[in-house]
Amino acid sequence: MKKILISFFFIIFFFDFTYLKSKEVKIFTKIGNQVITNIDIENEYKYLISLNKEYQKLEKDKIFNFAKSSLLREKIKEIELTKFFDLGVQDSFLNSKIGELYKNLGFSNSEDFQKYLDQFDLRIEDIAKKIEIELKWNKLVYDKYKDRLVINEKVLKKKIIDESKDRNTFNLSELIFSYKTEQENKKKLTEITKSINEIGFENTVLIFSEAESRKTSGNLGWVNELSLSKKILEKLEKINVLEITEPIQLQNAILILKLNEKKKIQMSSVNVEQELRELIKFETNKQLNIFSKIYFEKIKNRLNINE
Repeated sequence: MKKILISFFFIIFFFDFTYLKSKEVKIFTKIGNQVITNIDIENEYKYLISLNKEYQKLEKDKIFNFAKSSLLREKIKEIELTKFFDLGVQDSFLNSKIGELYKNLGFSNSEDFQKYLDQFDLRIEDIAKKIEIELKWNKLVYDKYKDRLVINEKVLKKKIIDESKDRNTFNLSELIFSYKTEQENKKKLTEITKSINEIGFENTVLIFSEAESRKTSGNLGWVNELSLSKKILEKLEKINVLEITEPIQLQNAILILKLNEKKKIQMSSVNVEQELRELIKFETNKQLNIFSKIYFEKIKNRLNINE
């Protein structure tokens, strides 16, 4: 692991940020009385590649555009959150999430993590602010929509018991994009297909996907087939490992899945209660993600955004 990290540091050290830098501060976007400048986008760019080395494989202009889009989403959330929370307040839960982050990146303590961030002119406080916004956004969405969650534990448990046969579990990655017209849909699909052929599925997710999973190159981890709709299962059954599905129509959105791995679960080894907890968690997150998107779009439409 140390050798890998040293190599990674060496690559990063010589990575060129100058194309984003400018002596003149330029405003790219206005959101109400707030602005996004080239300096803000530069910092967002550095944040993105510091936490995900896959971004380094992308063309600079594509990273720039994605950094701008990512920062815009964050600003919109931050504006709404200030109505309900005091931001910038450290707590044990936030600190634990920061610890999880740097340990997942291979660092044993915050001091080593900060030394790494120094190469990008970033501070742990910069990372903490972004994590705090995401955590409090998730809390806000849950508090607003928890009473609208529909989770029928009896039905889910019956589903597990009734389908008492060996079943598949899939390791999946996703790419989701929305569209307003069929013409826009066709255009995006053409661009995405071209991008997948040129730079691969994971890198294409980083550029085009609108799902929160894009932060992990679209990876969803292992998903039990009981959690998937019949339509999605049919698409997955048509492909082999490391292949991608045909576009799957959602409501005003398109889903493309990549099958990373696939394995059988023997029913004799299934813990019904544990599987029930996993199904409840998956279904809860799925519904909350939908509510999050709906809420975000409402806020965005209310704001005066000039790009």
